[in-house]
Amino acid sequence: MADIIRKSAPRKSALKQTADQAPSISVNGLSITEYRPQIIVQINGATEPSALQLALSLTGFNHGQFDSGRAYRREEATVLWNGPGMWMLVCENTSRDSKVSGIVDQLNTVLQDTDATATDLSHSRTILAMQGENLLDFLYTGCPIDLDKCPPDSCFSTQFGHFNVMLHLKDSQHANMYVYRSFGQALWNHCQHIVVTLPPNVARLQ
Repeated sequence: MADIIRKSAPRKSALKQTADQAPSISVNGLSITEYRPQIIVQINGATEPSALQLALSLTGFNHGQFDSGRAYRREEATVLWNGPGMWMLVCENTSRDSKVSGIVDQLNTVLQDTDATATDLSHSRTILAMQGENLLDFLYTGCPIDLDKCPPDSCFSTQFGHFNVMLHLKDSQHANMYVYRSFGQALWNHCQHIVVTLPPNVARLQ
């Protein structure tokens, strides 16, 4: 039976700040802001594609197949590949009038007769949203992946500096970086240091 937290408390940021607004920095052709979705649900053990497809179809995803190494987006939610048989569902709006209202209960109901489990990870990740013309130059300062060859909406676990992160590369100018909450502040400080020292309009070797 699925194991999932039905009631989710409001997410709290792990980053130091002086106001309720998400911290952000914009310099040298790059903007970095803390991204704060309302809920993050990890689906584990979804080895049967039919179970995953059924569960996510109830949240508005109608893809015939969810491929490894990819992310799928719709208006209010994103599904991210997080390893073999593992997917992360990130929802921005879980209000009563939202299409994904009650998503935790929906997943719990659909997965109860399968081997898959669902777990609320809302408080366990810090997410940095990055955008700008110098995004790939910034990421190449600490990521070993050949990002130029990645198709849009690629998703994979990798390194950024000495941090283990999950990177959702939406396109060459937009990405989200996920890190465990306990490393959130350190990653934010690292990104601040890198972005302010990044030369503007760097011409990368292709």
